[in-house]
Amino acid sequence: VYIDDIVVYSRTFEEHVTHLDKVLAAIEESKITLSPKKSHVGYQSLLLLGQKVSRLGLSTHKQKIESITSLKEPTNVKQLQMFL
Repeated sequence: VYIDDIVVYSRTFEEHVTHLDKVLAAIEESKITLSPKKSHVGYQSLLLLGQKVSRLGLSTHKQKIESITSLKEPTNVKQLQMFL
């Protein structure tokens, strides 16, 4: 189970404020503490577990794609095995 990030999605600003209020109330009621330094509010997109999350859905981050496409093609069996 991965419980380290909380992402709140809303269609409108007003809906987002309502959602945040409910989430923060539940966190407070559960006696969970958050780090203000690690808290980010109001972003239209974010990176989460290596994926870009936005109102359009999930997409692979450019950096991941570039690292894969820049890999050198294996030239022998040993390199191929390491690649796989």
